[in-house]
Order: sequence, then structure tokens, then C-alpha cells
Amino acid sequence: MRRILVTPRSLSGSEHPAIQLLRHQGWEVIFGPRGRFPAEAELLQLLPGCGGWLAGVEPISAPVLNAAKQLRVISRNGSGTDNIPLEVANRVLGGGSAARHSSWRPFSFSFPRPRAPVL
Repeated sequence: MRRILVTPRSLSGSEHPAIQLLRHQGWEVIFGPRGRFPAEAELLQLLPGCGGWLAGVEPISAPVLNAAKQLRVISRNGSGTDNIPLEVANRVLGGGSAARHSSWRPFSFSFPRPRAPVL
């Protein structure tokens, strides 16, 4: 089964329609801790095996990205990239390009591989 990690505090443990859509399309949805930012140690436990990550505004470290061997896409529910090591993210995620969007996905990486459904 395909897995996606969801860490924004506003969505952790929710049944938002987008979460229901992911489940309906065959994704196993893994949630970060409810109501708070996940610690690096928690991310190191949650991300392995996930192909997608809907991240909040929590810092994303190089060790976390390096541990995410199956990760193919990060979509950020927030703005800014100052707390993401972009060089590491591009290497780990396959050398794709960073793209900025508005609204729901202000920051995401995209690649010519199977990817998470658009929310």
C-alpha cells in the first residue's frame, strides 16, 4: 500500500475531505502528533516507507530527508523554504525541481515519477 505522512497541526488526525480522498485512492495516511509540531526523532520514525509527505511549517532536517528512502514528493502546507535543506531535498527526492504554488501547496517538489494525488 502507498503511504503518505500528514504533519500539519490543522490536519493531524482529521477527516478533512482531502484526507478521505487520499484513502479512497488507496493511500495509507500516517499522521504526525496531534496539535503540535513533530520532533525530528518522530519524523525519523514516521517517514520511512512513505512516498509522500504533506508537511506543515515544521523544520525539515537533512537527517530526516536522508532517512526517507521511498519519499518522492513533499508538499508544504505553509510558506517558506528557509527551514528545508534544498540541496539535500533535491538529491534525496531524485534531483527534481522546486516549484512554488499559491494557496494549499505553496511549496512542493515534483518529479516525472508516480506521485501523490493533487489535493
